[in-house]
Amino acid sequence: MVMRTNLLLLFFVLLVINSFAQDKLAIGQWRSHLPYVVGQWVTQSDDKVYYATDWSVISFDKAEMSVDFLSTVEGLSNTGIRMIRYVDGSDILIIVYNNSVIDLVKSDGIFTLNQIRNFQGIVGEKLIYDIDVVNDSTVYLATNYGVSKLNIRTNRFTFTTFTGVDTRSVRTFEGHLYIATDDGIYRTPENNPIIADITTWEELGQQQGFPPVYSSNSMTVFQDHLYFTINDTLFRAQEDKLEKIRFEPGFDIQFLSSEGAHLLVGYRCVSGCARGKILYYNTDGSSGALALDCVGIPNYAIEDAQGRVWIADQFREFRMVNSVTDPVCNLIPINSPFSHFSREMTVYKNQ
Repeated sequence: MVMRTNLLLLFFVLLVINSFAQDKLAIGQWRSHLPYVVGQWVTQSDDKVYYATDWSVISFDKAEMSVDFLSTVEGLSNTGIRMIRYVDGSDILIIVYNNSVIDLVKSDGIFTLNQIRNFQGIVGEKLIYDIDVVNDSTVYLATNYGVSKLNIRTNRFTFTTFTGVDTRSVRTFEGHLYIATDDGIYRTPENNPIIADITTWEELGQQQGFPPVYSSNSMTVFQDHLYFTINDTLFRAQEDKLEKIRFEPGFDIQFLSSEGAHLLVGYRCVSGCARGKILYYNTDGSSGALALDCVGIPNYAIEDAQGRVWIADQFREFRMVNSVTDPVCNLIPINSPFSHFSREMTVYKNQ
């Protein structure tokens, strides 16, 4: 097991060193040497895994494990990446920045959307918390002002519902649009003709089995059930029935992910422990934990078609386990600066 991990480390070190030892740049060209240390977010296509850092995106080919880099040098509009999401069937990578600007990376170029940042009707900071991919052209954005529907092929916003409260997550489920907010969970039929009016939405409360006062920050759909958080406890619902799944004392739920054969639940410690954890759930309801030494402060994780779990973590280096039960953590180091705080440089022995 140790040998397998060491070979993987050696492979990536040699691969990246070789990529930096290419021909000299022509006049007017630049090559970036950005920090590839912390994974802010992770997403996937059929053949690639994409990790976001604060400054850029790095992709790994799932079969060959070759590496590509995407930064402002290659055409991105900003730095300070908040999250990324690949849209299946469209070949479009969505990049969301901390200033609410969105880049759509398409086969024919990179298209920058400034509508949210430039909208004068929203006072103060504008943040995007979550993306729900409906199909190959439509996504919903959960934001601190509400929820917006975006057509990623036409680059146009279809509608925005202002909720008056931070909207942390959004999902479509059984013909309804659900949002998780600091004031609870709301829903409305997707075909609501006045969907932009939040007063037409239904607030899920005691009548549906919810607490009288609660908040929710994550939701996802897994095996035909809607999973969501209520005050950092995991629940699921189907046909208006509410079922408590799990509460982890001392931990807050950071994310829910359901792209593979398992539901992944990421936890961060809030009571003095050093590490978070990622739990997985099987279709029969049984559960377990990913390799403990592969999880530090988890940001997000995805499971691919081969059962490998790719983890974006605040601890150093990109991480991957070959299955949810594999105890070996594969660290993927990239030969890059430790951080962006560089103040001096010199040349010594042609280096």
